[in-house]
Amino acid sequence: MNARTVLRTALFSAFFFLTTLMSCAPDDVVDLGENDRRYAAFYADYLVMSGVSSTVDSSGSVPGADRVDSLLVVHGLTLYEFNERSDTYSKNPRLWRAVLLETKSRLKEI
Repeated sequence: MNARTVLRTALFSAFFFLTTLMSCAPDDVVDLGENDRRYAAFYADYLVMSGVSSTVDSSGSVPGADRVDSLLVVHGLTLYEFNERSDTYSKNPRLWRAVLLETKSRLKEI
């Protein structure tokens, strides 16, 4: 699998862990930086583009690399920055939880 396929699969899979993560984590408040908010905005748009919904029976499609690239551009992220943020979140669950909460908030606005 190439890097973009791995990226898309990771994004899609992470959405399904959102609810579990939020229900298990403590209510600590983490302030998000501008890069974190851009990542959350990208992720929310990615999920909408994928057709992900809150219904159990929904099965979203994975957007193509060109659509993901255009979303990265819209949100001012390079693939390198995206991967760097993803690495940071994998090492800091509290920050990742805050990003997921921001993503959830953005999804409610859409």
